[in-house]
Amino acid sequence: MVRQWSAPIVKRFLIVSLLIPACAHQALDGADTVSPLPVKRVVLYQNGVGYFERGGDLVGDTLRLQVRPEQINDLLTSLTVIDLEGGRSQSISLPIEKSAAQRLDELPDQVRRQGGIHSLLAAFRGARVRLELRDEGTSIQGRIVGVESIDGKPHVALASGARVSNVLVENIAHLELHDRPLQVGLNKVLDHSLNEGQWKPVELTVRLNTGGKHKLLVSYISGMPTWKPAYRLVMNKTGGKALLQGWAVIDNTSGEDWNNVSLSLSSGAPISFIYDLHKPNFVRRQQMGVMASGALAPVAQAGVAGAKIKESKRSLKARKRRARKGRSKAAAPMNFGAVEAAGFGGLGTRGASIGGGGMSSLDMAQIAGAQDGGATGTAVGGLFRYDVEGPVTVPDRSSTLVSLVNRQIEGEDLLLYRPDAGGAAAQHPYRAVRFKNDTGYMLQGGPVTVLARGTFVGSGIFERIEDGAETFLPFSLEQGISITSHAKHGEKPLKLVAVTDGRVRCEVQSRRTQVFDILSRAKDVPERIYLRVGKRPGWSLENAPKDTRELHGAWYVPATLKEGKTTVEITDLHSHARTVSWDSQLGQDVLKLYVSNAEADSEVAAALKAVDSKRSELSKVRAEVAQKRKRKNELEREQNRVRHNIKTLGEAKINQSLARKFSAQLGANERTIAGLNGDIVKLDEQIHALTQQLKVLMQGVSLSK
Repeated sequence: MVRQWSAPIVKRFLIVSLLIPACAHQALDGADTVSPLPVKRVVLYQNGVGYFERGGDLVGDTLRLQVRPEQINDLLTSLTVIDLEGGRSQSISLPIEKSAAQRLDELPDQVRRQGGIHSLLAAFRGARVRLELRDEGTSIQGRIVGVESIDGKPHVALASGARVSNVLVENIAHLELHDRPLQVGLNKVLDHSLNEGQWKPVELTVRLNTGGKHKLLVSYISGMPTWKPAYRLVMNKTGGKALLQGWAVIDNTSGEDWNNVSLSLSSGAPISFIYDLHKPNFVRRQQMGVMASGALAPVAQAGVAGAKIKESKRSLKARKRRARKGRSKAAAPMNFGAVEAAGFGGLGTRGASIGGGGMSSLDMAQIAGAQDGGATGTAVGGLFRYDVEGPVTVPDRSSTLVSLVNRQIEGEDLLLYRPDAGGAAAQHPYRAVRFKNDTGYMLQGGPVTVLARGTFVGSGIFERIEDGAETFLPFSLEQGISITSHAKHGEKPLKLVAVTDGRVRCEVQSRRTQVFDILSRAKDVPERIYLRVGKRPGWSLENAPKDTRELHGAWYVPATLKEGKTTVEITDLHSHARTVSWDSQLGQDVLKLYVSNAEADSEVAAALKAVDSKRSELSKVRAEVAQKRKRKNELEREQNRVRHNIKTLGEAKINQSLARKFSAQLGANERTIAGLNGDIVKLDEQIHALTQQLKVLMQGVSLSK
């Protein structure tokens, strides 16, 4: 066969490049639409895969399916073929994948990197061609000698027998290649330039063990976009109820229409990955030379060690001929045109069901208790699956909304204060809905549009909600209400645990009271407001109001909102053990609490009372010392003032009377200070003695529980 190109060839190459993808795309669509086994069931997941089931009747022993190249690895790892008539699949084959470098290496060197007609003519030197000329309407045959420039214009030299002719390149109308390898190589280069393998479908052939009629069920997984949930919440005017509508956005990028398929949506994400089984795995082998025993070199004599031995030209030529002859006898390369997995997917069990996507569409059990919405839900293998009621049609390369739920649920319109949200939410509450998922199955998280009183009032989003669980859905900010808050902290003893060596171990209760000051200037707002309080580990609410909720690591405490100012206090408590010194304030408080308890140990209580009496005595002495030190400090400051006044008066006679008065006052203060110093010394000695006595008393007190 002679392949023919018309000049200008470059322009025609561009036209062909534009037409080939369009034609191939049509062929792809056509191949998909005429599949003998249409898609019957689709299960979409949240991890980027879809599970597909095809089913139908087949006459013969061969099933051919068109698949995209990016689907091949998924099919090789998951394709399952079941013949419900008792037969079995014997093999599944498809073209092998070669890298771009491998495909190019197999082509003639003349066509690997060439471009227009000028480059082709130069690359095809030595090729046999026929040229049809424009002007003369004649043709000339021969072998291309080369391309040269004459008067600035390219000419091709063509040899025919003993005659060589120069032909102006722009005068060539047609070029025919008479060398078959160059024709094939040029086509392959053009296919590779178009990146044909990325869009051309691959034919997958399933061979059955027998001919005749078969009832086949084929399942596999393939990469697909995740399905996306979206909800509408319509509030009831009378309150207490809301209409919840749930929808799922489905994107069909499979390459074919889904006509009346059974559609399921899984909320889980089973482990899935791409494992490359299509690309050949070549193992690098060690390259060895020809194992030949060469002639022995002569033994080196004294005086010529290290001298080079020159090989004669005749022996060198003979060695090269032997090497070429050895290469020509090398084994011919194996044909890697196709790979066939014998016995792949050979499942011959009659009526077997298919796993992966859940129940087989051929024997699916009906779920009891039909729901009001557009889907039913069930748990499968740790996942939750929505089964859309009725057949679904989704054209290729399109998106479709399918109904998941349409049901009345418990819902309350209220206010929600969440200072943790930051920004304006730290000063104003949200308008929100508290609703309970009583649909009977799990709700996958997604965006929610809230409608009330015949209009749009806001949007929100929630995370996954299990069946029977509650959640709060904020949908707008209520700026007509302002909230400020502050916290008060305290601690009180609960009971004495142990006393050892003057150290007191006790159980105490930490208290945190959060005060919310709410100022409402808004009209037509709900009366109930929920205040969010962060929950710390080990803490509990004191006197939690009715309808308090615990969600997502926080308390939601209800309160009634009044017009004007409202103050709400919420206290949480935490009991824990502490060890303190017996003479600390907390230590003294817990000891007094123990002594006042009627169930206290009498001996320990008596010892603690003696300690308390001695401590009271010590406290009085310490108070007296503190009073005398205070008086002493006051007098010393007075003395400094008097001395300054005396120095200011100087020796003037007119000031002598006043100076004598200040001097007398100075002397009296000195005598008082001296008396105070003596008293302080005695009291300090008394304090030291009482402290030692207290230590002895406390060392005699021992309590353990």
